[in-house]
Amino acid sequence: MRNIYFSISSCCCLLLAVGCIKAPIEFVDNNRTGDPNITFFDNYKVEIATYRTDSFVTSGHETFMIGQHQDSLSGQLTASSYSQILLPENNPIQDKTVIYDSLVLILKPTGNYLGDTLKPLNIEVYRMSDKIKNEEDENTFFYNTRSFSVHPSIFGSTSIVIRPKRTSEITIRLADNFGRELLNKFRTNNTDIQTLEDFTNYFRGVYLKSSSNGNNLFSFRSFDKSILMRLHYRLNSNTSQEKTLNFAFNTSYQFNQVVHNSLNSPLSIFTPFKKQLKESKVTNNKSVLHNNIGSLIKVSFPTIFSIKELHPYVKILKAELVIKPGSINYRYPYELPKELFLYTTNDNNDLISIMKDASGQNDQNGNLAIDNLFPDKTQYSFDVTQYINFLLNEGRFSKSALMISPKSLFSDIDTERLILNDQTIDKSIQLKLYVLGL
Repeated sequence: MRNIYFSISSCCCLLLAVGCIKAPIEFVDNNRTGDPNITFFDNYKVEIATYRTDSFVTSGHETFMIGQHQDSLSGQLTASSYSQILLPENNPIQDKTVIYDSLVLILKPTGNYLGDTLKPLNIEVYRMSDKIKNEEDENTFFYNTRSFSVHPSIFGSTSIVIRPKRTSEITIRLADNFGRELLNKFRTNNTDIQTLEDFTNYFRGVYLKSSSNGNNLFSFRSFDKSILMRLHYRLNSNTSQEKTLNFAFNTSYQFNQVVHNSLNSPLSIFTPFKKQLKESKVTNNKSVLHNNIGSLIKVSFPTIFSIKELHPYVKILKAELVIKPGSINYRYPYELPKELFLYTTNDNNDLISIMKDASGQNDQNGNLAIDNLFPDKTQYSFDVTQYINFLLNEGRFSKSALMISPKSLFSDIDTERLILNDQTIDKSIQLKLYVLGL
């Protein structure tokens, strides 16, 4: 590929034109195509901001998120879980001679975690004093900001070190006095266990939280087929037989409370429980994507229409948005999101449509390329050619922008986090343009 060298006068004209649009443009080979009418912009002006939603749904996901984690860049995250317990389908204990053994809660790690896995996670279980319900009975959506009252005394607890690859279950022994009482109700076929409504009036559910100072947060699922609680007993017949009675949980009435405290972080400027957008210049020149706290990164191109001032006729032949996350995003205990997605958005920050590939059939996912030898070459990339041409056609008063999102948007199921510097710090985000000008 041959290089095209501009004359001194041509370069002066070009620099004057660039100055008019006030964009931090770097030229890396002014022409990479051999065509004097095509100019390559390596780092066109991009502005980023952090968008935060007020709340998001955490019910119906069958995930128990427990613990807390302090992140200097995004703040403190504290998660706890509420769950309604279901009545077993049948009662094998009625009128039997039985001896109580134990009542336990059983959880299995999902593999999702944040923080120091070498320190123990202290889990405390409380018996609920409120029912898990909304004012409208048919409404089963519960949000990360919701909470219910619980009895003050600890119902059960454990302290355990959870290795990242652990898949075996964790057992938490619950209060024996309640276990014996529960066994007796099934033995006598008490009125408290006749219907689900009777049972939830008697036993309103459980609340799980962490009392750890180990700065760790883990996600769990139920043991098997939604089994969350198990009553162990012995059946006295001719020979003593060990038996169990399993209690599932109601997935529609199980949710996580996920609380974010942004104190001493770049996000401290945000008001809790309110939809907001903050430009990177007021958040330490950083923008934050974190699905557990409900934040996305908004990307805009405020000077893109000014590119038309360079030539009477302008067309974008190719536009590429490149995101270079930097090691701060995958230094232990953090990992890069395996996929990122771009949505078009408006001045209300509504997600309108997802960015497709050139075929128009598939969602672009960032094509994450990891370079372990040269970490600064690790990057996501998106073809935004069609979108940039759309902006040029729409005009300088366009309200359209892009929103960078993880696969799960806002979620309590897993953790996806990305911190980007704006262009005043480095090239964490770049817009590369091939511009045809005639």
